[in-house]
Amino acid sequence: MPVERLWIGNDGKYRLQATYVCLFRDKKVKLRKPNGVVIAIPLNLLCPQDIVFIATQSKVLTTDSTISKLETTSTTHSYTSSQDSLIPTPPTTHFDTKTSVEEEPLQELTPSCLNQHVHHMSQDETAQMIPNPSFSSVTDQFKRHVSIPTTTSSDLIKSLASSLPSKLLGLICAYLDVRSRLRLSTLCRRLHQIIFKPHVWNTITFDPSYHHLVTDKFYYQLVIYLQQRGHLQKSICHVCLNSTAITSASVLLSVKYLENIDSISIESCWAVYSYQLAADLTQLVKTAAHKYPSKISRVTLGKVLHRGPITAEEQVNLDSKSFGQDAWFMNAALNKLSKKNVNFDVVTCGHCHLGAASQDFLCAACGILPLKKCVACAPRCDRCGTRTCGLDTCIDPKIKVQIARCGRCESTLALCNMETSTSCQEARTPCTSCHRLYHVRCRTLDGTYLSNQCTGCGLVACPHCELSACSAACNGQWCRKCVTKAHLGHCKCIVIQGKSSASSKSMVKRNVCGKCQKTCTKCKTDHFCDRCLHLHSSKCT
Repeated sequence: MPVERLWIGNDGKYRLQATYVCLFRDKKVKLRKPNGVVIAIPLNLLCPQDIVFIATQSKVLTTDSTISKLETTSTTHSYTSSQDSLIPTPPTTHFDTKTSVEEEPLQELTPSCLNQHVHHMSQDETAQMIPNPSFSSVTDQFKRHVSIPTTTSSDLIKSLASSLPSKLLGLICAYLDVRSRLRLSTLCRRLHQIIFKPHVWNTITFDPSYHHLVTDKFYYQLVIYLQQRGHLQKSICHVCLNSTAITSASVLLSVKYLENIDSISIESCWAVYSYQLAADLTQLVKTAAHKYPSKISRVTLGKVLHRGPITAEEQVNLDSKSFGQDAWFMNAALNKLSKKNVNFDVVTCGHCHLGAASQDFLCAACGILPLKKCVACAPRCDRCGTRTCGLDTCIDPKIKVQIARCGRCESTLALCNMETSTSCQEARTPCTSCHRLYHVRCRTLDGTYLSNQCTGCGLVACPHCELSACSAACNGQWCRKCVTKAHLGHCKCIVIQGKSSASSKSMVKRNVCGKCQKTCTKCKTDHFCDRCLHLHSSKCT
């Protein structure tokens, strides 16, 4: 008697518990469900294991309850085949061996089954019955047998959120940046309730990956959103806006509407103009100091901020001439709003009352002193960064920082006389040709920097006499010792230098290093730069 077994589709999803009945026209297999219903399934929808089972059953005559005894004169062929033509049965496949051994008498088919064409199956025909498995079916079968657990990061976070106590989760969320908190609040209800608690929003920070997206509009919408979530803006005490794209409007918004703010940092915020911020805070004190009381106690500006464009009308409202004086006006305005001394990392120089200085002064001989001196009053060595206090009580008055003039940017150049620093001693030796000294980097009027260092060894040398530069995209430059390794060569470009008069004009060829040299693919001519290769390719045949 046929045994009921599990039939699986080639996609691994379709499953059916049924009994094998017969093969119909070599295209479909008839199966009987446990409730007695007979169904027909195409062979190409079954898995290879089921196809193998059907092939092994080709030598066994299945019996049906509706089948009666067949007369001996019946012309129907028996469903038999040789043992060699069968696909080997896997060891997991079990069938009734008793049925396959014992011979049963032929039985008569009912009229509904007389149209079956049963024939001997060859090995080629059996192989054609097995469908080609797709990649998805193979991977699904592999997953069924191996059963690899697939857990995503969100599932892992949910499991941690369900196991950790609420206080610990709140402390963890307090160290996250704003975007991470908002994304984490969408995972589950428990995290949503924990994140939007006051102690989590004590500090506001932003990840460096999206600093360019933190603008005035973004910051304003964040404050409004926290206000709608149960006045959470009152819980903010520390705000870090370093390197973001905000302006002075966001700083003014923090002072006015974050009632419990204690510190704010705007280092490297180049869109925040120090003069505009000082003018806005001074105007706020004059007009509505009683309306916006503040609890701020610390402000971090960084080494320097842009002052921005200043018109003549604005200069009348606020008489500030430098970044150091802008910081003084900011400090004075916030002192009136908070009614206490606000700590700034930048103060006005105590000697010239013009430049910006730090709260403490690090002297190379005396150490840390409570001295407020700007870079103009106490220069910093361009090579080692040494500064001296210049006081009469200095421990080592022999250490001095001397002032010179840079031969490239014409700005002041500070160099110390410390014998222990070899770079400072080499920097004090002028160029043998032009007899000039140079910065490590010269700053231009537009704020960019031009390096005077050798790309190979890092030696600071004269850019006119000792450094040979590449005119291509790498912008490298090499001293006389390293220029041979760069493989500099003239490209096909000719640059005309000089004034408009014919007597002062001169033609100079551009130098290109070995990495930037290009070769024409048509004529195989080398020593081209990007510019002249494009011109040559348009004319080369």
